[in-house]
Amino acid sequence: MNSDRKILLAQIESSLKSLGVPFSLFEERKLPIFHDASELVVIENNSSGRPYYLIPEAAEAWKKLRDAAKCDGVIIGIVSAYRSFQQ
Repeated sequence: MNSDRKILLAQIESSLKSLGVPFSLFEERKLPIFHDASELVVIENNSSGRPYYLIPEAAEAWKKLRDAAKCDGVIIGIVSAYRSFQQ
């Protein structure tokens, strides 16, 4: 196991422990580990000015979905977006 993976696993285990979630659940389900995104774009801000971030590919897909919905008379909005591991 490489050192990056060991560090990520230690962070995950610590976070789960702080939430009262046994690390064994993570291990048993063989959940994939993802690194934090290296590039993010702001797609819009919420009502209090907090920016919503997505990776560029997701941002492009969101814009297409939003615009297609608008053409059909449907208004959709973001309620949650990218969060780093620390968030």
